[in-house]
Amino acid sequence: MIPLISKTVLRRVGGQVAAQAVGEQRKPGNLLDFKLGVSLLRDRRVPAATKLLALSIGVGLTFALEAFEMPLEAFVALVLPGVGLAANFAMDGIEAILCPLIFAALAVPHLAPQTVAAEARAVRRGLPNPQPSPLQASGPSRRR
Repeated sequence: MIPLISKTVLRRVGGQVAAQAVGEQRKPGNLLDFKLGVSLLRDRRVPAATKLLALSIGVGLTFALEAFEMPLEAFVALVLPGVGLAANFAMDGIEAILCPLIFAALAVPHLAPQTVAAEARAVRRGLPNPQPSPLQASGPSRRR
């Protein structure tokens, strides 16, 4: 019963602390617009090199995060030999997959071409496109 209560309290307080720390930046169109980043990662108008650069930045930041976590993970593995080691492997696996994607989604709006990012922002806000992209401006292609 006590672990359930402490988990619930930590979840609520932790969520409030995270919301306070990120604050206004998590609103759509601001610095940390995660959903815009995900939509730009899926957008075909963003060059593959830009997406790879964002993923490379994500992998680098994940490696830096892992380096900072290593002393704490070693301590937990020593204190709780079986459980700590298993939890360490599980968390490292999750971090190795999710962290680069999260960091890439946060970085790609700043790396993508300005026109594509502006169009994606406008579409997400429900506004008309500010300027047509070169693909839309040329009209439908007619092949013979």
